[in-house]
Order: sequence, then C-alpha cells, then structure tokens
Amino acid sequence: MVNIVLIIGAVAIYATITLWMLSGGLVPRTALGWLGFFAIGIPLWIALELIGHRVNNSKGLNRLSSPIRILILLVCVLVAGAAVLALLSVIQSADR
Repeated sequence: MVNIVLIIGAVAIYATITLWMLSGGLVPRTALGWLGFFAIGIPLWIALELIGHRVNNSKGLNRLSSPIRILILLVCVLVAGAAVLALLSVIQSADR
C-alpha cells in the first residue's frame, strides 16, 4: 500500500512541476538552449537514478522505519526538483 501511495505521489509531483515549468516559459527556444538542456539534463537524470538506486539498496536505510524512509525520499525529491528548476532557469537566462 505504501508503494502505491509513493508512486502516485511521485507522479503527482512530477506532473505538477512539469506543467508549471512548461506554462512558465522555461522551455529552451534555440538549438543551443536545447543542446544545453540535454547535455546537462540527461547526465543529471542518470546520476539521480544511480544515486537513488544506491541509496535505496543501502543497508543503513533498510534498518529505518518506513515513515522515516518516506521522509528522506520526500526531501531528496524536493532537493532534486529545486536543482532541476535552478538548472532550467540558468538555461533559460542563457537562451535569451
């Protein structure tokens, strides 16, 4: 049950941030902007996936209770989202 709630929450957060970014004009408008977006965005995404996999399989976190792990995940998602928003705003300002 907790996994379903986490998945629904993650999808809701992702959809909200994506719609907010697209409606706010944070989409690159030139080829250089798209190149920067993919050159920085894809490696960042891969790094976050690897970090998440490594953290999720760590023995230290497996000893923690489920609510504490959810809280840690929530903080990580918020920090990652803030980093992505900051990156997109830098790309957007360089694009203008």
